[in-house]
Amino acid sequence: MQMSRDRTGFEMSMKPPLWRLTADGATLVASSGFEREATLEQLIETCPELLQDDLLIIGRQVVTSEGRILDLLALDSHAHPTVIEVKRDRLPATAIGQAVSYSAWVAELDREALDAIYATYRAQAHAVGEDSLTLAAAFHRRFGLRLPSDVRCSPRILFVARSVDTTTFRALQFARRHGLAVGLCLLEKYDCAKETWLTVTRPLAPGDARAQESVELLGLRSATLDAVEQSTDRLLARLDTLFPPTKERTAKLREGKADQDVLCFVLLFLPRFATSFVPYPLLEGLYAWWAKEQASLGVTRLVVGPTFSRELAQAIALTGEWRAARRYWHGDPALEREQMTHLVDGWRLPRDGQHLSGYERISAST
Repeated sequence: MQMSRDRTGFEMSMKPPLWRLTADGATLVASSGFEREATLEQLIETCPELLQDDLLIIGRQVVTSEGRILDLLALDSHAHPTVIEVKRDRLPATAIGQAVSYSAWVAELDREALDAIYATYRAQAHAVGEDSLTLAAAFHRRFGLRLPSDVRCSPRILFVARSVDTTTFRALQFARRHGLAVGLCLLEKYDCAKETWLTVTRPLAPGDARAQESVELLGLRSATLDAVEQSTDRLLARLDTLFPPTKERTAKLREGKADQDVLCFVLLFLPRFATSFVPYPLLEGLYAWWAKEQASLGVTRLVVGPTFSRELAQAIALTGEWRAARRYWHGDPALEREQMTHLVDGWRLPRDGQHLSGYERISAST
């Protein structure tokens, strides 16, 4: 890797050399760089794969609420926003604070706001493609997945530049060590023999150790929601086959049999739990969240009421995989790491010694 020296005298080993092979040997090709940042932005917009991330560009030159200009805004396959800050030459240290400010603004955007940003993006003819797509349609075309209704989470920040000095690079490393999901991508352009070549280096990818843990936690809610929503349609079709909505069945439901919505919830969510014991308050909160999310999609579900605990017990009994249980809480690593708890706002672990009612997996207790 070719050595370069910044103004402070520190040597950086970020830039890979490019050699052109000829009949007479090898010739080192001199880099030329980009004359305009707009050219580099357009290149990333057309081919985001250059950044070695699976991204959908949804905005370019996005105006924030403070009137500042965000270079590029993207979503990954989990609908996790990525703020892309582009510099055609050296990445200045001031760009870090600038990007963090953009990130704080993006973190507050809801689905409706992102839809509006993407609509503006297409109207400005920045988006690649001839047909007019909604954000949801573009997301599905790109990733083959449904765009979650809830997309709010802290964005990743990806800096794209030609070079970086030691001071700025250390500042990026410091930010990563303290949980900020930042990455750095260095692009170098070469013109040789009437052709243009590009090298891409990732000295910092938003995916190492602590930064990756932060990214995964922040994206967990959207990822789980996406998986659940995609399963719902298939599960409902299965339920209609197993339990046809006949008058006789409706009468049985009125007599106290498991409600179809609650049964759908049980079949959809309980297999996803990693823990062998699930407290009842967690299940009730999770069902309330699911009913609310379904309502946002235009699907009405049974709301939590006085008979919910009985209906839940009946639905769980039908599965034959869980049973009612009571236990004292003295810590449970599996429940402490349980991903499903991230879907329930305000969920807190029980107090030590607290007596809990809930359901335990039969295979784990026999």
